[in-house]
Amino acid sequence: MLTKKMMKWFRDVRKGTLASNKILPRLQKQISQTNNSIDDIKDSLEKIEKETEKRLEQLDEKIGIRLKKIERKIPKKPKASPPKISFSRLPTNNIYCPVCEKGKVGWVSAYPSHNPKFRMAVVLFCNYCGSGHVPDASKLISGYYEKEYAERDRKDRDIDPEVYFKSGSSPGLSNYFDRANEQVGNLAKLGAEFNVVLDYGSGPGYFLYACKAQQPYAVELDSYSNKYLEYLGAQKLSSEALPESFFDVIVASHVVEHFIAEALIENLKGMLKSLKPGGMLLVEVPNGGHSYMLLHARQDPHTIFFTPQGIRCALELAGASEVSYYARAKNDGEYHPQPIYKSSEKKEVAKKSKAQEFESTLRGGLTVVVKKTQK
Repeated sequence: MLTKKMMKWFRDVRKGTLASNKILPRLQKQISQTNNSIDDIKDSLEKIEKETEKRLEQLDEKIGIRLKKIERKIPKKPKASPPKISFSRLPTNNIYCPVCEKGKVGWVSAYPSHNPKFRMAVVLFCNYCGSGHVPDASKLISGYYEKEYAERDRKDRDIDPEVYFKSGSSPGLSNYFDRANEQVGNLAKLGAEFNVVLDYGSGPGYFLYACKAQQPYAVELDSYSNKYLEYLGAQKLSSEALPESFFDVIVASHVVEHFIAEALIENLKGMLKSLKPGGMLLVEVPNGGHSYMLLHARQDPHTIFFTPQGIRCALELAGASEVSYYARAKNDGEYHPQPIYKSSEKKEVAKKSKAQEFESTLRGGLTVVVKKTQK
């Protein structure tokens, strides 16, 4: 027989169970309402995030436009021209030009720079193609491009990649993107395919961005460019280990003039070897024709100074089949008052041929497009 105490305990439990059965539906309803409120908050936050991103993009565009307007109004500080070159004739020697390998070096000058490091170097000039080179420049530029080049010469590497590649993000970058777009357009006209593309000396990857390569690759020493290449999905390669017959297009834009002159032809041969049969190599270099013209732009850290004739000779020597060549700038330079070179194509005729026009140009970029012969 149950005691009174036990009976009381059963009654209390029963009351509690009944109370719980009444409370539970209310709790479930409150939980459901809370979940709905959380979903509504999430939706609102997503809308706010999208609206914020849109406003930031609009703000970036406005800032870019205003920066361009401000840049136009601010008077630019004139850049110091490099020292004018004075030539000294060299005695008869057996030193062949590493650019064309046809002529011998006949003249020497001090390096045209105000930078003490480069000013101590000398430039030797060819008596055939007129190109100049710094002999044994490996010591001069050892380690220079890994870090010092970006810190001293490229002060744009602190920009976020997403902003960097956005149109109008920085007025100072427009020249690089314009050049890359022009190169892409000219290659496309020649029938180039942009599937597997190598940007040799890529910097942040202007050309890879412009051509929208399906498989982008890059050769670049500057460590500050890595984040931009990663953003573009580009795989970095070593210049000494390029795959054979692999690329549809290789672009070496404003990099070949930084090569060690004695290794120039072998480096060009390596690029050609990496092209698929029928693949194209575009090389663009600044006009380095100190031997016949006055150049006012900064020259360091260039180690090879190509004339139009010189860059064509080098690519021919490397075994390339020439497709196209042109100068990508107005022909408004000045002749040197005491030139030591006269182009083999420079003749006094009423109408100049394409080669004569190219080889007598007074400015540049000098661009040559070559093709790997089908095998």
